[in-house]
Amino acid sequence: MKAPLILLSIISTFLFSCSSGASFDDKGENDSVFTVENITRQAMADPQAALALLDSAEATSKMSIIDINGLRSMIYHNALDMSNVALVYANQVYSAAVDAHDTVAMVKSLKHLVGLNFIVSHYYQALNYANRGLELIADDDARSQAFFLLYVGHTKAETESVDAGLEYFDRSIDIYRQISEQSGRSGDADDYLYACMQKANALQAANRFKDALAVLPLCNDAFEALTRCEDATPALIDHRHAELLSVSMIVYHQCGFESKATDCYMQYKATAHSKTPGGSDLVIPYLIASQQYDEALARLDIEQSWFAAKRDTVSEYYVNTVLASRLQCLKAKGQWPQALALSNRIKSLTDSIYKRENAHQMAEQSIIYKTKDYELQMIAQQQKLSEQRAAIIVGIVVLAIVFALLVVLFYYNRKIRRKNRASATLIDELSASHSIQIQSIIKQPEPKIDASADDSQLFTYLNRRIVSQKLYLQQNFHREDAASLIGVPVKRLSAIFRQFANGFPGYINDLRLEHSVDLLKTKSNYTIEGIAQECGFSNRQTFHRLFLEKYGMTPAEFSAYSPAKS
Repeated sequence: MKAPLILLSIISTFLFSCSSGASFDDKGENDSVFTVENITRQAMADPQAALALLDSAEATSKMSIIDINGLRSMIYHNALDMSNVALVYANQVYSAAVDAHDTVAMVKSLKHLVGLNFIVSHYYQALNYANRGLELIADDDARSQAFFLLYVGHTKAETESVDAGLEYFDRSIDIYRQISEQSGRSGDADDYLYACMQKANALQAANRFKDALAVLPLCNDAFEALTRCEDATPALIDHRHAELLSVSMIVYHQCGFESKATDCYMQYKATAHSKTPGGSDLVIPYLIASQQYDEALARLDIEQSWFAAKRDTVSEYYVNTVLASRLQCLKAKGQWPQALALSNRIKSLTDSIYKRENAHQMAEQSIIYKTKDYELQMIAQQQKLSEQRAAIIVGIVVLAIVFALLVVLFYYNRKIRRKNRASATLIDELSASHSIQIQSIIKQPEPKIDASADDSQLFTYLNRRIVSQKLYLQQNFHREDAASLIGVPVKRLSAIFRQFANGFPGYINDLRLEHSVDLLKTKSNYTIEGIAQECGFSNRQTFHRLFLEKYGMTPAEFSAYSPAKS
């Protein structure tokens, strides 16, 4: 359900940056290297070089900060696969647009934030931004209204139920239909078809195949509208036809209309898109569901060859979709030796993915913290410049000195307040993401371990137990206690936590600090000392020091600037 959305987000990110450049960067010359178009092209070939250009543009004020951070967000998301870093810059773009009181830029940045947050599964944040966008858009901005309504439907379908999202799907579809009929352009017709298919996909994902069946005529009408557009290319029509047929054949099959499903499959095979690796991916679920295992395996061979030649085979998608589908076929055909070998390979790749994701997340956090450090350096430089100017004024007149100092103090305090609000918001978002991860860990079935368990299995088991039972809140919870839970020596326990976390003390302190963020937001009647004790810290001083080291601000500052209290 989310795969098409990822593509949509990438496209919208690119359009966001380009449209922003047209609005905010019209001072530069056409042949300048500091243009949105040039840096976008550079990002495709060398993202690090593009980032260096943006740093130069910011240092020399050659581009607006909205364009600069918009492009940074695009590069980190599309080229470097660091969505959390992309979110930091996307939020800075939105903040800059708010400061500029530019409603058009705010709506564009909110679209980007909605897509990014949905991709990284921050559904409630995506919903919040979508609702904010609906409040901001002009009455005649039908496209933006349809976009935000579609994402409200997606997020409600993910977080509540499909029924909760259907109303918003329908409203979005109706608006896209009207736009398509009025404009006659392929882009609008494609948006209309996309919205219809997303409603069908949402129902299909919830195993409500009869309801999805009722949506197929609407999808077919939308596709016919696309084919009537004069500017619709044959490649686009062929691609969308293949996608529509792939949805239709699985729905027809699940509803018992085998002849219709077969007919859709035969039409699908006649499309040019079906002969591509991406096209093979579309039809595999139907082939497995209809027990055409040999054909499914042949399609999987094509896709695996493409992954091996063009993409990364150490990825969740490759393991959970491509290899998992092959394993399902092998088991259904009774090819148990091959299935066992593939199962072992999946396990090995899963371990590699887990380790690489940890390293990737650490790299993301490092960049985020470097970004915050750079912002603090900029504030310090501005403060130093203001002090130098004040020193010059000292030699002129005493009254001018007093006035200048007051101006500097006001400017500095305003910057600090803004920085603290931004830092508190970032901490709040990181806390929300951590809470989702905690819930995901708790919901996972408790793994069984025995004497043959490796370090990864032991860490997974112990991590789930410490999190689910909140053992980290106990002041006297030490390495020895943790080691006794899995029956290993303390020395081995320490080695495990150095491998998979920031050491045992750092791991426990991180959990306690994340818990303290929730308490600081919700327990306004608690003292800082009380929160420290509640979170398992031995004293207030230790809590204060660790909180400042991790988040760059004190517990009292976060409590004062937390979005939950603003």
